[in-house]
Amino acid sequence: MKKTLYGLYGLLQGAIGSYFAILGICFAFPQSEKGTKEYEEDRMFMPFGFIMLAIWLAVMGFTVLKLKRDDDMRSLVTFAAAWAVGLTFYLIYAFST
Repeated sequence: MKKTLYGLYGLLQGAIGSYFAILGICFAFPQSEKGTKEYEEDRMFMPFGFIMLAIWLAVMGFTVLKLKRDDDMRSLVTFAAAWAVGLTFYLIYAFST
């Protein structure tokens, strides 16, 4: 049961967490040119992007540390495999639309 929950958490973190991180990157590093009106509007969202990236990094870091502290490394492998599958699903979805 525990490994199933780690797998489900990995899938969700891979899909939704990756979306959250990519959205944070888009907010933190806008593509508009400096000195334009769009850049001034985008600068408003830069702190939110950095906060989103920090939250994503903290969640991933705490998850990996928690799973590494377990005596059973299969939990970490289960999470990592499910995370990779979730990330793949997200990337397929993102690039197909």
